[in-house]
Amino acid sequence: MKKKLKFNSAKVRSELVEIQGGKCYYCREPFTETGPKQATLEHKKPKMLGGTNERSNLAAACRKCNQSAGRRMNAAKQRKALGAERSNAPGV
Repeated sequence: MKKKLKFNSAKVRSELVEIQGGKCYYCREPFTETGPKQATLEHKKPKMLGGTNERSNLAAACRKCNQSAGRRMNAAKQRKALGAERSNAPGV
């Protein structure tokens, strides 16, 4: 049986921060140790849309940009769900 390798997000994040010159993938602002400009690991193509944990799909983003992307994805997901509910409603 093949053993699945554990994903080391802290190591990958620090490597991406270095590759990106210490700046956020989206806003290009420098990272800080804490707060909204702290580095996080971001999936360029979200996992819910088929994205993977492969390096080519990952970027270092500040917490503020990463959360903004998540809010946009959740809003789009909710709009899609509401549209499906409306089209299945009786009398529509």
